[in-house]
Amino acid sequence: GEFESKICSILGETCSLAGDILLLQARTGAIGTALLPIPVFARDKLSLVTLAPDGSGDIFATTTNDLVLGDDTFINTGAGEDEVRLKTTGSIAVETIVTLNDALSLEAGDNVEVRNGSTLRSATLNVLAQSIHTNQTGELQTLVGDMLLHATDGPIGLRFTPPLPDGTDLQPVNVQVAGRLSLVTDAPGGAAGDISVS
Repeated sequence: GEFESKICSILGETCSLAGDILLLQARTGAIGTALLPIPVFARDKLSLVTLAPDGSGDIFATTTNDLVLGDDTFINTGAGEDEVRLKTTGSIAVETIVTLNDALSLEAGDNVEVRNGSTLRSATLNVLAQSIHTNQTGELQTLVGDMLLHATDGPIGLRFTPPLPDGTDLQPVNVQVAGRLSLVTDAPGGAAGDISVS
């Protein structure tokens, strides 16, 4: 098939692009704004990079892609703590070790998972998704601040159906939190909104 690659360099303005490989780099400012996040769609690889120092390199992006942080999705910001908000109608997974010195917010229309052997670290972390889980040794960490995990239509933890031989039916989410940990589930009907953390 036809290979398409597009690069967008942003100097104070925003753009919207789609391609097999999508690289967005802001040299002196942010990618998108809180009110106007930039819509992106990458069929293969997505890279969002800001170079501005002192917290001036925020990233605000939305997509319909399933995102795999550390694999097909790369994020990097300049020196200082920036705000990074990623929103997708699909799912978000973490593959390998991803570290950001930023206030990170992830919003998924589907699930958020941290795969076995993988870690997501950020200064602070807010996660909003249908359900949130870590596989085996996967872990969510904050380096200096708070963590909020909010599951809208499922548990915080990995549901085993049927339960394991020892009766365990919900694997806990592994967390390390420097500040306050907040856990919220909205699912009605008893066990649907269970919470398990370790």
